[in-house]
Amino acid sequence: MKNDKHPIDDLFQRGLNQHDVPPPMHVWERIEDQRGRRHRSKLVLMRQKVSIISSAAAVLLLGVWLGWSDLPELGSFPLVGGDGIAATPAGESDPLLELPAKQAGILPDVKAIIQHKKNVDAAPAPLATAPIAMRAETTAPAIVVKGVTETKTIDAAHPQLKINTGEPAPELPVIAEKVAFAPVPRLEENRLKHLPTSLSTLDAAPLPMPETGCARFSEGRPAIFFAVTAGPSLLGRSYSSKSGEFVDYARQRANSEKTRLSYGANARLSIVFPWGGAIRSGVGFTRFNEELVHRISNIKQVTITQIYGPNNNVIGADTLVAYKDTVLRFANQHQMIDIPLQLGYEVRYNKLTLAANAGVNINVVYNSSGSYLESDDLLPARFDNQDPDLEPVYKTNVGLSWQASLGLHYQLNDRLDIMAEPYLRYYTNSFTRDDYPLSQKYLVGGVGVGLRMLL
Repeated sequence: MKNDKHPIDDLFQRGLNQHDVPPPMHVWERIEDQRGRRHRSKLVLMRQKVSIISSAAAVLLLGVWLGWSDLPELGSFPLVGGDGIAATPAGESDPLLELPAKQAGILPDVKAIIQHKKNVDAAPAPLATAPIAMRAETTAPAIVVKGVTETKTIDAAHPQLKINTGEPAPELPVIAEKVAFAPVPRLEENRLKHLPTSLSTLDAAPLPMPETGCARFSEGRPAIFFAVTAGPSLLGRSYSSKSGEFVDYARQRANSEKTRLSYGANARLSIVFPWGGAIRSGVGFTRFNEELVHRISNIKQVTITQIYGPNNNVIGADTLVAYKDTVLRFANQHQMIDIPLQLGYEVRYNKLTLAANAGVNINVVYNSSGSYLESDDLLPARFDNQDPDLEPVYKTNVGLSWQASLGLHYQLNDRLDIMAEPYLRYYTNSFTRDDYPLSQKYLVGGVGVGLRMLL
């Protein structure tokens, strides 16, 4: 089979087969600095979210592989001399090709070889799978062929060009010796633009990052949210006697007073840190609705029927009394203004955020009004903790209450979320005064629905 390769191509291939040009350190330091500056802050925010870190690592590896696969082979770069990139003006011989040929003792049609090299360089270079190795100063090997016995002219047009031959001609050993090249002029600006890759193109666009819980944080700073919620609540109430003689009275009040659907509203500021922790505070309003149901039985009609004996004389009378019940209903209200102090933690998945909160509510205002059964005659009587003329039953401040809640947030846009927050609240102190014979406590369950805005 005929070998279409030119002898000098084969000679260069064997001589440069093991040649390696290590890259200068400042090139890769510049690349790493440019890439690290763009992603350092984002990568710090993801160290506590294992699933998100895994996704980012996969995307990073894919981006590096794609970036390296777009770089050309080493052969498509011009060699770099001490003063810049080597350039060969059109129509002149390339010193990088002439010197090895002269040292090997062969010098065919150099202009044809140079033209062939330019045609090959003009073709698209195959993609490389490793980074381009570059350095500022390098040396090129000189080819020396030894162990021959005679010479032969290989080009009639150039009789001075001879090659050593022998009988028989074994495979010529090749010894690579490094020879320093003198600095050459820099490549012209118009040719530099046509290089397959230059340092300017290595400053690639940032790698795509998956959307994570840190999208609303700027350079690691906390995010501040303002939320407004309102919703219904259900009451769990208990009466307990402070002494044994009022046990029946506690049962009478529990049976006569019914809880009704209540409600509350909150306006709250939250500081959410990049790692998910949150501090929340604001102002809340709560209203408990109850109803006193009291029944009064009145005589509606009395019917007396006489009983007659055998002689038609009256021997007795039968009395029938008909009663009519009167139902009295009184609306009772307990209104509170509290300051919540809560700690929370949030986890974000795309547009969905889950939150858990716990803390206390500090009561600052408490008003109560309505009716209750008095302990001596079990008849309805008025109460109002703001009216000094009525019997004091309830306090003017109920103290602390403990609260735990879960939050579900859905992002509508970059600044606005819709949210729902179910909660449980327990009042440790009694609403009644210390000198009242009964203790009255509450357990409240409710849900707040509203909006949250990023400030």
